Amino acid sequence: MSNNIFLMNGETGKLLEFGKVNLPELKTENNVQWVVFGTDPEWYNQYPQYIDYLSKTSPKNGAILKAKTRYVYGRGWEVEKTGLSVSEIIEVQSFLAKANQGKVTKKNIGDHQKHGGFCAEMIPSKDGKVWTPKYLPFRFVRIAPTQYNEDKSEKPAVYWYTRDWSKKAKAKENKDFQEFHPFPWDKKEIDKSKRYIVYYKDDEYDNDTYPLPNYIQGIPYIDADAEVGNFVKHNVKNGFSAGLLVNFFNGDPDDDQKAEIQEMWDKAKHGTDNAGAAILAFNEQSDQGVKVEQIAPNGQDDRYVNLNNQIRDEIFTAHTVSPLVVGMKGDNGFSNNADEKRQSKEDFIEDYAIPQQEPHNEFMNAVLRFNGIKGIVKLSRIPMTKPKVELAKLFEVADRAEIRSIYREMGFDLKETKDESQPVQQALKELNIKFSKEQDSEIIQAFSECGTEDEKYI
Repeated sequence: MSNNIFLMNGETGKLLEFGKVNLPELKTENNVQWVVFGTDPEWYNQYPQYIDYLSKTSPKNGAILKAKTRYVYGRGWEVEKTGLSVSEIIEVQSFLAKANQGKVTKKNIGDHQKHGGFCAEMIPSKDGKVWTPKYLPFRFVRIAPTQYNEDKSEKPAVYWYTRDWSKKAKAKENKDFQEFHPFPWDKKEIDKSKRYIVYYKDDEYDNDTYPLPNYIQGIPYIDADAEVGNFVKHNVKNGFSAGLLVNFFNGDPDDDQKAEIQEMWDKAKHGTDNAGAAILAFNEQSDQGVKVEQIAPNGQDDRYVNLNNQIRDEIFTAHTVSPLVVGMKGDNGFSNNADEKRQSKEDFIEDYAIPQQEPHNEFMNAVLRFNGIKGIVKLSRIPMTKPKVELAKLFEVADRAEIRSIYREMGFDLKETKDESQPVQQALKELNIKFSKEQDSEIIQAFSECGTEDEKYI
């Protein structure tokens, strides 16, 4: 017997099987010009749309993806100024600003974290000398099957774009249906009549056509996450009822009627939308009329609470991220431990966010080189969160000059004195402050607000 866990999906009426990940099937069909991305009937050729749907319906998945995007983007683009003149630095900064590359990059990073890839249309200036990336939603792009020349070498890829792939083969009749070609970085074969695209995909799963999310193993749990919330909502709407059994004593229906009732029942009884709903039963004809009975509770609420905890753990495991990074409570009360939270963020930035910046850095620097713009840019990381220093402990090791500097930042001015034997007490005396816990807290708060912008960023 299988040890997998199942949950009924209220939207589709299908079972979600935990422990088994069904990867999207890729299919080439004779009557279409693109490789079909997913053959599930409900999401036919729309697997990226399904992934996008999960980012909106699963609160845990959505929070993680937003956090990943924020950490990878960091504080945006910065120019490595070494070896550049002032005018060259300004030229790089001007290009990034005019082309609105901060916004484009952030959207590309969002797609990369969600889908495992990103793409951008390359737009030429009026004179054709400068090309700038424009965001193109990754979920709306499909790739043509690989074609070969007579010498068996691969022909350049062809990409197709439309915002509506639900029409299957008729998608090419959409008004926004568009053909794109790979951007020629060598500048040798630029054709002004063509539209060009840069298409990047992770190759972690060795998929020749489309990328897969790096959290693919957690998809069943992510899909189930929304259903848990749906169950709670409908159980509340139904008064936390364990359910009602409604008996109809109108005689035994014939086979056709039974089949019809069974079909109606099968559609109605499944899914979290019916949490706490009534069950209908038809019995032999009787004078009793209709009888309503309360079904004894079966502990289903507790099961969903436990299931929610399991779903949470599995989603974070699939994303390889600590709940502390997202701002959620971790295990063992770590959310109350500032050092543990700070270390979790630092580990995530170093081990995940910075490596994830690399394809975006390479892409933007390739654009600069293509346009003949000198300089190298990179995405800057979110600055390290510095631990707050307790004022009492600081005074234990600080000399008078350091204490004077600290208070000067806080807006106070200490007078010079010849008595240096007790600098802390003397400093407090000059400020006419008693060293109480309440006032110490106010001083610490004031001192914290004097931090740099980097310190206040997180």
